[in-house]
Amino acid sequence: VRKLEFLIAILVLTIAACFFMELGYSKPNAHEVLEGLFVPQLKGNGATGLAVSLLGAMVMP
Repeated sequence: VRKLEFLIAILVLTIAACFFMELGYSKPNAHEVLEGLFVPQLKGNGATGLAVSLLGAMVMP
């Protein structure tokens, strides 16, 4: 069981490392990133439907 937990931890850390490398590569505006994390906005015609479908995809499994 410990080997499996270690493998999963390595995989999660790999995903996190790739995410932060991509974040560093793209150099987004830090203010906009933090604002988007804490003040979500729905823009466009299909944004509400997209938000509901994302919520459903997270709750369904």
